[in-house]
Amino acid sequence: MRVTPVIVRAKNSIAISAWLVVLALAAGVCEAQSIGTVTDLQGALLSKNAAGTIKILAPDSSIESGDRLLTRPGTYARLVFTDRTAVTLGPESELAIVQYAYSDTAPANSALFDFVQGRLQLAAGRVGARSVDRFLLNTPSGTIAVGHATFIAGFTAPPRAARLHAPVGHFVDVVYHPPSDSPSAARLLLAQSIPIAAPGVLTPGLYVQVLDGAISVTNGGGTQSFSAGQFGFTPSNTQPPVILPANPGLQFTPPPAINVATPAPASASSALKQDDVDCVVR
Repeated sequence: MRVTPVIVRAKNSIAISAWLVVLALAAGVCEAQSIGTVTDLQGALLSKNAAGTIKILAPDSSIESGDRLLTRPGTYARLVFTDRTAVTLGPESELAIVQYAYSDTAPANSALFDFVQGRLQLAAGRVGARSVDRFLLNTPSGTIAVGHATFIAGFTAPPRAARLHAPVGHFVDVVYHPPSDSPSAARLLLAQSIPIAAPGVLTPGLYVQVLDGAISVTNGGGTQSFSAGQFGFTPSNTQPPVILPANPGLQFTPPPAINVATPAPASASSALKQDDVDCVVR
């Protein structure tokens, strides 16, 4: 008769221990601190964190360091970070928050974002104002030193042509994906593999337009600075960035519902609370 209570206590002990482990893991997840907020959104915005968890974001959703953000076709999303940096993403864009650290009191603040594709407008906050080289935006064609600037960036990936079988010398219709400087139904002479360009469509590469302040773009070909009112372009990571004489066709026009103005100070905006925690038990 004395054996039964011992077994029951053992089972209870195991159950309690298991719950303690779960609570400890949950507490560890809760330590992840919000570094920003989705303030305006039109369309669908997805987030994938370092653990591989995918979430559908909404206005007031929190952003954490390590998140990879993706917009769907037709989507515009505005993000505001704790240092008052504001990023507006255009349709079919991808931005990864590789590293972000900001504190009002600590001098060692930094931000590193990966801009993979699409269009964005970035208005730098206090991290960029404190040091130009502490806020970097990586792209496939070069790295942008953001500083305390406001600019538009667009990256168009090189086209991938469909492989078709046809007699040499014949013209055939080819569909390109993603869109390139050739129309979706282009005429291609297979004997020479020369597509006929479509006017008014951007050549693949990185484009920048500086609205305020100054930025620099660095890659394997060199470094080029761009100031307010200037446009820039680099086709690849090995060719130097150049200043363009006029807008090559880079457009970024969010709908009126998306506020692209500089965010208010942290004390006046609930979206900038550093103690805002997005806790999820996984």
